Amino acid sequence: MKIAILILLHEYSEQQKKLVDYLSTYFDVYIHIDKKTAISVDSFFGNNIFVFKKYKVYWGSYNQILATLFLFKEANKKQYDRYVLISGADIPLKTGKEINNFFMSDSKEYFASFDLPTYWYDRIDFYYPNILSFDRATPLEKLNKKIFDKINNYIIPFVKKNKPHRSRMNIRFYAGANWMNLTNNCVNQIIVFIKNNKNFLKWFKFTRCADEIFFQTIIHNYINNVEIVNDCLRYIEWEGGSDHPKILKLEDYDKIKNSRCLFARKFDYTVDNFVIDKLYNDIRNN
Repeated sequence: MKIAILILLHEYSEQQKKLVDYLSTYFDVYIHIDKKTAISVDSFFGNNIFVFKKYKVYWGSYNQILATLFLFKEANKKQYDRYVLISGADIPLKTGKEINNFFMSDSKEYFASFDLPTYWYDRIDFYYPNILSFDRATPLEKLNKKIFDKINNYIIPFVKKNKPHRSRMNIRFYAGANWMNLTNNCVNQIIVFIKNNKNFLKWFKFTRCADEIFFQTIIHNYINNVEIVNDCLRYIEWEGGSDHPKILKLEDYDKIKNSRCLFARKFDYTVDNFVIDKLYNDIRNN
């Protein structure tokens, strides 16, 4: 069973080092580093670790789609049986052997998927300028979050009022978290579809947060002979009243361990390193 782990990385600390070190023991790892960061491709060592720094990836931007698609294309050159897309804020809950065995016995496509909610159509119905995409993780954004929020709260209604509507494609749109677990059959078809339908990709250029729409919509509408399971196999808790994942802490340990998920997110070493160390100790000692 050949599994490729694809990681979208915008920061690199002890937390991400643990992630890559552990997963690369069992799987080939493909990493896309956000080009606007100072992270060096030379930070990673290993014959089965493939590192790229191609796109500046702003939160909610078109480049989120491009960076993800790039990783799928690079890994697909080696024709893996399974492609698992994670972020640098994920942690495996199962051992490498358990992850391998799970996918060896199951050929379904696992990702979160649902009909695009009415209130999400704003993401694709208007032309959004790049200023609407920003990084929550950068020091500047952390210091000026309220300012960015006020700018966005002002600009978004202005865009909707003054920018022309985009002609919506005559297809059914789907959405879901962009953390996916796809078979080779599915990824092969996605890449061929994009190659033969470049305008489909370009159509998403001035959208907002469409990385949570793009792949689900392709798979449901254009990919054949696949069985989809509405489950991304991630343990995630959502902050009350928002669509942002909660930072998991030691107090969440029992809930995390009682899940059947392969991974959990979102973790932050600067917020709670104890839960991270405890989870890694679990899988190393299993």
